[in-house]
Amino acid sequence: MKVALTILEEHFKTEEDLLDKYLFSEVKEEEQAGFSPDANMRRSHMADHERMLNILRACEGLNTIPVESIKAVMEGFVTHAEKYDASYATRLSNALSS
Repeated sequence: MKVALTILEEHFKTEEDLLDKYLFSEVKEEEQAGFSPDANMRRSHMADHERMLNILRACEGLNTIPVESIKAVMEGFVTHAEKYDASYATRLSNALSS
């Protein structure tokens, strides 16, 4: 379980660093006055990462991971990729290539 948690933590950290550097570099949540689509996208995207990590963190210390937890993380990861990551793919790719 610890391996899966560590891998996801590292994956999400790398992803968040890329997004902050290339897409959200000007977004400072504490400095936002009014509505900002990027601040909202950043906040909800990263909250979804935390949601999945918290499912695994809740399993720490258990001898076996409940099937429901594994299923929730796996399905959540696919949904996350379709909902969030796919929507940033072109924008991030363009930023990385320029």
